[in-house]
Amino acid sequence: MALVIGHSQAKYLSEYLTEDDFSVFSYPGYTTSDILKQDIIYDVAPFFSVIVVIVGANDIGRKSSEAIVSDIKKFCTELRCESSSATVVVSEILPRCQNMFDGCERSNDFLDRWNYEAATINRQLHAMVRDIPWLNVMIQSDFHTMFGARRQMFSRDGLHLSYDGTSTLASNIVSAVFSLSTISETTSSVGPQVDENPIVSNTEQRSKVTPSDPPKTVTKPGVPMMLRNRPQKCKIVLIETDTKFYLSTDSVKLFGGGNDAPMFTKTKVRTFIIHTLESRIM
Repeated sequence: MALVIGHSQAKYLSEYLTEDDFSVFSYPGYTTSDILKQDIIYDVAPFFSVIVVIVGANDIGRKSSEAIVSDIKKFCTELRCESSSATVVVSEILPRCQNMFDGCERSNDFLDRWNYEAATINRQLHAMVRDIPWLNVMIQSDFHTMFGARRQMFSRDGLHLSYDGTSTLASNIVSAVFSLSTISETTSSVGPQVDENPIVSNTEQRSKVTPSDPPKTVTKPGVPMMLRNRPQKCKIVLIETDTKFYLSTDSVKLFGGGNDAPMFTKTKVRTFIIHTLESRIM
C-alpha cells in the first residue's frame, strides 16, 4: 500500500487513484515545514510500504533552494524513521505557467525566476538521493515542453492542476510505485535491471543491488507487531487546511470546521484512520 502526502496539487488525486492501494493526505497551502508538523502523518506511516511526497511548490519565494531541499530531506527522513522498511518517493516540483484570470497575470520575469528555482531544487533532489538508497525522485517530464510548462496540464491559475494534469500526476504515481515493486522483485532474483526511461530515479540505489543481496526486512524497533504488517486494500483520503478538513475511509465520511459543520478534533480523526488501517491488517 502507498501513502501520498502533498500540498494542493495532491488534493484531487484520490479521484484518479482508483485502486484501494492508495491513500491520499492533502494539505492545500501548506509549506514543507507546515506538513512536517502534522502528527497524524507519522502515526499512519508504519502502515505503508511506499510513501509518495509532493511538496515544495509553496516554499518557492519564501526560502532558498538549499533550505527547501533541506526541509524535504528532513520530512522524508522522519517518514523513514517511522516506517523503516518503506521506500520514500519525492516528486520533482512541477513547473508554473501564466495565470489566465483577469488582472492576475504574472510577469514573465516572475515565472522565469520561479521555474528556474524549481529546476534548481529538482537538480538538488536528484543529487541528494544518490546517497540515500531508500529515497527516490519521481520524474515529471510530462509537465514540460522544450518551451516551458505544458499549459494543458494546469488550471487557469497556472499553478494548480487541470483534469489532464491531475490524471497525469496520478498515472506517474502508479507507474513509480509499480516500478519500485518490479525492481524489488527482479533484483532479488536476477540482479539489477534499469529501465531506459525510469519514472523514479535513484541511480545509486539500483547500482548497489546485486543478485546476492538479501531482501530487506527491516522493522522499526518498538513498533507494535500489528503495525509491521501492511493493511490489505484500504483507501483513506484526508484533506486538511487550517480551519477545515474532509476525511473519507471505506466506512465513514467526515467534514469538520466552518460554520455549518461540527468540528471533529484531530484525535477523533486519528482514531478513525488508525481503526480503518488496523481493521484491514490480515
